[in-house]
This record gives sequence, structure tokens and C-alpha cells, in this order.
Amino acid sequence: MGGPRVLLGLASCAVCCQLVGGDYAYTPGENAAHLIQQAQISAAPALTAAVNSANAAGVDVDATGANASAQIRAIADLNLLSEVAAFAGSSLAKVDSDWKAHMASSELDVSNLLTAFRLAEEAGVPEDELQTAWSLVRTEILQQVKTAKYAVQTSVTPVTADRLAHAILAGHQVGVDAAELEAAREEFSGVLAGCATGTDMALLEVAVEHAGMARVAVPSPLVEWAAAQGSLVQANRWSADDRQRLPDFLGALARATELGLPASAERTEVQTKATSCATSLLNEVLARKPSQPSTAYVTEFLEALGFAQKAKVDSSQWIAASTQIQALGIAYLQEKLANDPNDHGKLGKAFEVGVLARVPGIDAKRAEYNAGLHSRLASAKRAIVSSPTAAGMEELAHAIALTHKLAHNADLLESARQAYAQALVGPFLASDVPFVKLAVEFASVARAKVPDTIMNWPSAESAVESALALPVEEDARNSQTFQQALLLVAQVGLPDTLQVTALRSRVRSGSTASLDEVLAKEGSMTLLELMPELVVVVELAKAAGANTSTAQTAASSLLTQILAGDRNDASALVQAFDLASAVGVSQVAERRAALQSDLQKRLVGTRSAAAGSGSVAAIEALARSIQVAHKLGLPIAEVESARATYAEQMQGNFSASDMVFVESAADFASLARVPVPGTVSAWMVALDSLRGALNSQSEDAGSLNALIQAIAACDAAGVPATAELEGARATAKALATAGMAQATAESGSVLALAMDAAVMAGIKEADILSGQAVLRS
Repeated sequence: MGGPRVLLGLASCAVCCQLVGGDYAYTPGENAAHLIQQAQISAAPALTAAVNSANAAGVDVDATGANASAQIRAIADLNLLSEVAAFAGSSLAKVDSDWKAHMASSELDVSNLLTAFRLAEEAGVPEDELQTAWSLVRTEILQQVKTAKYAVQTSVTPVTADRLAHAILAGHQVGVDAAELEAAREEFSGVLAGCATGTDMALLEVAVEHAGMARVAVPSPLVEWAAAQGSLVQANRWSADDRQRLPDFLGALARATELGLPASAERTEVQTKATSCATSLLNEVLARKPSQPSTAYVTEFLEALGFAQKAKVDSSQWIAASTQIQALGIAYLQEKLANDPNDHGKLGKAFEVGVLARVPGIDAKRAEYNAGLHSRLASAKRAIVSSPTAAGMEELAHAIALTHKLAHNADLLESARQAYAQALVGPFLASDVPFVKLAVEFASVARAKVPDTIMNWPSAESAVESALALPVEEDARNSQTFQQALLLVAQVGLPDTLQVTALRSRVRSGSTASLDEVLAKEGSMTLLELMPELVVVVELAKAAGANTSTAQTAASSLLTQILAGDRNDASALVQAFDLASAVGVSQVAERRAALQSDLQKRLVGTRSAAAGSGSVAAIEALARSIQVAHKLGLPIAEVESARATYAEQMQGNFSASDMVFVESAADFASLARVPVPGTVSAWMVALDSLRGALNSQSEDAGSLNALIQAIAACDAAGVPATAELEGARATAKALATAGMAQATAESGSVLALAMDAAVMAGIKEADILSGQAVLRS
């Protein structure tokens, strides 16, 4: 039918109850059909899988598995019985009276009706019965629309407006007469228009909230009015004793005033609560007046006073409070000027509080303070120009910072900063380090530029002091800390102060002993294994100016030994040269250059030998030559040329006899850092999969499927037909043939058992045949 297919909830439930627990009984033929069908369905998966595997392995199924194929086709023809439609019947017959009672007793849930009708249609309820029910629904809902419209025409209230909106929505959902719906919407629009007078705020809230349901546009002012009225209603639910709600009270009132919201009982009540709450807060803050002023209290006092004014607290109360806050502001400013003369943050806050508290003469006090600050800045600058001292630099930094924040004068500030920076030019001796350290520390306060040469002196000196403070008995464990401190001293050019000299002496004696201790381990460990520890000790010894000749001799001997040994060991060669460089062995660069010359000749030779040879040994030699050449820093052009030659050996039309070479070239490609061509890479992946399947082979179907998939992957990748691949094919065929024979035998057994079960259950042969017919129908 054309419209929504709807069935009442009552009728749908009746159908479901009949389906689940009705009086219907299967015929003997249908019972037999179920037994046979369940048996055949249980046998089908194993039988189908066996035939599919045989096909994939290349077995001729038509010749050896005809019985299996026939059984699969028979099973595929079977279908389950369908009983649902038989019970749809005339279950709508008793719905009329029940549904009308439902309509009269509560709001109609049209969404549930639509769902119920859909379920009824799916259950097979006849078309004419659905049409009858649908017509009934639309008639009843149209009557509701007319009734609700008349109710609004008679008396406009929140209740009648609500019912009209719900009726319009239901009418739209079931498709009642468009003209009637439009008339109802016009009536609802009239309700909204009447709300513009603001005489009934409760009606306004309901009308705006339900306008979307009635599909009626709401004028923008009414939307804002409704929101503001909602805020007042919400605020009215809060207690006047809840001071945390005071900003919410005031916010709701301010929004109502801003929008010109008409007076209402809710607005009056919220104003009363706001005034009461603000008065209570102001009295409470006044009662906690401290003996000594604080920023937190003055700020809280000002906030309470602001709330009192906005909440329309009696003027005499907040005027008296204002007088007290002025006195607090004066006391606060005087306390900060006396106790925090260099804290521009606190001083600025004190003047700000004085302004907010309307302290008498605050502007004159600020002007007097600014003039004194400018005079202080000029005096501090003259003292530094005359004779720079640590205390003078600190005073100038504070004067600059205060002037910048509280009494800004660009010319005075620029001149003072130039004087501060000039005092840091130097040169400086070790005895000047304390002055430099303090001056650099306060440079950020003065916003003055510090020369790069001394910027990090304070951090270097602190590192030295921290290192000297460590326990002497733990020097071996703290060697890295000592080294970092001495390296930092050298990097920043810190003069040799008493502390620096003491640290060098302490580290020098300790590093010499540590170096001897590390070299003594060479009997039980190779020098390369000792390399990390040896390098740390040597670097520390160098930083302290200690003698490292024993380490240099050992590293030089190791380098000679490595160069005379296996030159394919790139890692050992690189480590030997790195160790020799780290400990300061002489002529390291010359010996590296000689090795590179030999490697260049070797690279040319292995390239020539590998080109077109098809030799596993030649391609391996080229890969190792390329690896060593890359690690030892040969010219990149020569290395790339050798890599190109290597890559060419993996290109071409390869046969089964070439596969040993191809696999070796792919294996050694990572040494040479040469990408393996896509085709060869796919071969390697497919062959790895094939070998894995062969190695894990068993008699179960999963192993056979893995082998079949691996063979298919080799074929898809175009792997040449090696003896290994052909042997795998033969293995797969043998396993597939055996598996199909076993599955066929097992399937026949399951079907025979099903037939026996039907006979033992008392089902006649004719009924069994009838059941098979039902399944095929």
C-alpha cells in the first residue's frame, strides 16, 4: 500500500504470541523434512571444503568425486520452511475499541505506531486490514488536531498550546489533510504573536519550546525572551543563602534588562534574592577585616562591593563600605612602599588597588613616586659609570625594572641599559668572576644584553662547585659529571679560579688511575669491547690535562692488528679508527687514506668479477666490498656505481637453474644497501611461504590449504618451476585426493544416520519422502 504500513501495538503483539506459543503443529512430512535438512546441513561444510581443496590442488573431481559433488548439489537445493505468514490472519478485528481508548487516555506516540504497522506488514497482515487500520489512525488524529485548535481558540494557556503542538506533529507524521494542518499552524502562530506582549511568561516558554514541533517559525526577540525567562526561572530555584550563585543571579537579571524583558514574578523574586545575597556577602567580608592589609582581601572586598552595587543594595551600606576600602587601600600602599620597594608587581598592584578604592589623592601620590623613581635610576647609573660594583649592578637592575613597569621613560631606560651593558664588556680576571656572575644574573631584570663571552660563566661556575661538592670516594662513579664541568669551563672561557684549579687537580689524579685500570682489563676483554669505557676515561683525562700516551699506544697497536686482519669486517675497522681518533693516535688520517685507496682497488675488482658472472661467490664479494667502502667513507660516486652493478645482476629472465644465484643476490643485497627488484622480492616472499608450508605439513585440512595457497602465491609471482616447487605440487595433490575420499565417506554416514533417526521416530517412509518434497518446494 502507498502510505506507511502501520499496525497497532496490540495487533502486533497478538501475532507474535501466536508465532511463539500458538496451536500450530507440524505435519509428519514437515517433521521429517527438518530432520533430514539438519543432517544434510551439518555434513555440507566438510564435504564442500574437501571438494574445493581438491579443485585447487588440481585433482579431477568429476572423475573421482562424482558422488561428493552430487551430495553437495542436493544439499544446496534444500530450503527452510516458512511459517510466519500463515498466522497473520485477521488479528486486527478486535483493535478498534482498544485503540480508541488509548487515544483518549494519553498522548499518542506516533513513532511507536509507525513501528507497529511496519512489524504487522512484515508479518503478512492482509492489505485490506492494514488499510482499514491506517484510515482509522488518520481519522482519529485529524480529530485531535481539530479539537486542539478549538481549545486554543477558546482559551490560550500553556496546556492548550502544548496539546496543539503535539497534535500538529502527529498529523504531519501520519499525513492528515494539509489544509487542516496549515490552519492549526496559523492558530499556533497566533499564540506566539500574543506572547509578544509579555503578559504571560509561562505561555511564552511553552510556545517557543514547542514551535519546532508545530513547524512554526519563532521571531528572534521571542526566542531571546524565552531564554532569559528560563534563566530567571532557573535562578529562582536557588537559595538566597548560596553566595556562589550571586553571579548567576546578577547575570540572569542583567540579561533580562538588556533584552527589555517585561516584569514578572520570577524577575522580582530573583532581584530580591540577589540583593539579600549581596548584602550578606558584603557584611561577611567587612566582618573579616584584617589588621594587616593583603592583596587577596582587598581584591575580595572590591568584588563584594561591586556585587552590592549591581544587586541594588541600600546605598548607605555600600557607601560606608567604600569608605573602609579607601582606608584599606592607603594602608596597603604604604605597607608595600615600605617593605617591597623593589617588587614592581606588588607596588603596581598597590597603586591599582588605590585607584579602584578611590583613595583620595592617589594620582598625586603616584606622580610623586614616579619622580623619585626617575631620580633613583639616574643616581644608580652614575654610580656604575664611575665604579662598577656587584651591589651597584643589582641596584641599577632594580631601578631599571621599576621604571620600565611603573614610570616608563624610554630615554632614561635606554641610557641606563647601555650603562649596564657597558659594565659587562670586560676584560675580566678570575677575581672578577663573582661580579660577572651577579651582573649576568640581574641582566634579565634590567633587560640588558649580556656579551656571549660571559653569558654562561655563572652556569660553568655552578657546575664546578657542584662537582667539587661530591664525595671524593665516589669520584670513579662521577667521572661524567667532572668531565661535563671541565668541558663547560673550556667552552665558555671561564678563567682558572681557585675552584676550577682544584677540580682539575682532583680529576687529573683520578683519571690517570682509571686509565691504568681500564687498560689492565685488556687480557680478559678485547680493546674494542673496552672502547666505550676507555673513551670516557681518556676524554676526562684530556679535560684535566693528564697523560694519555698508554691509551694511544694500545689503540695504535689495535688499529695495526685490525688492518692486517679481515678487511670485510667493516664494524671492526670503523671502531678501530674511531678509538684511535678518540684517544689521539698520531697519523690516523694518513692510515685511513691508505686503507681507502686499497678498498677502491678492491671495489673495482669485485665489480668486474661479479658483472654477468652468475656466481654466488662473486656477488657476495661485491656486496661485502660495497659495505666496507660505504662504512669507511669512500667517494659516494664510486660506491653508487658499484651498487648499480650489483642491482643489474638481479635483472633479467631467470630460469629454474638461476634460482640459487638469484636468492643469494637477494640475501646479500642488504649488505650492499641495494633494493631488491619487485619481481625478485615477490619470488623470495612466495618461496619463504612455500617452505614454511612444507615444513609444517600434516594430514589436516588447514595444512593442505596453507600449502595450496603457497603454491598459488608462487604461480602468481611467476616463480620459475624449480624441483622444489614441482615437488610441492605433487604433495598437495596426494593430500587433497585422500582428504576428498575421507569427506565423501563421512558425509554419506551422516545422511544415513538422519534417515535412521526419522524411521526410529516413527515417521513413515511416505512421510520422509513428503518431507524431502517440502524442503525442495
